[in-house]
Amino acid sequence: MLSKEEKIRKAQGSRLRTLRMKAGLKSARAAALEANWPESTYRAHENGSRTIDPSDAARYVLWFLQNGAKGDNFTGRWIIYGDEEELLPADFEDLVRNESPAFRQKAYQAILDLKKR
Repeated sequence: MLSKEEKIRKAQGSRLRTLRMKAGLKSARAAALEANWPESTYRAHENGSRTIDPSDAARYVLWFLQNGAKGDNFTGRWIIYGDEEELLPADFEDLVRNESPAFRQKAYQAILDLKKR
């Protein structure tokens, strides 16, 4: 199972890939070469193995918009955080991590009570 941080990086990479494809570039390698970015860094950003920082996100968006990508929601903020409706779902363990056993039991019971309705 992916950690929360891995899920965030993968989502950032996916949004970056979407932007690249909107600019008509077929691969991460093609984008890096054409934009004169370090290929290993760009590929790591796009495949989600490295977190994208705000300055890189802004640079990528600017370059892709100047090179054929069209879209109003393409911003550095969108690359980093996505759309509001893209919030990652949390499972029970995410919600109660680091809580006391008593709290965990109450939360679990509350869920069971809701399911009975």
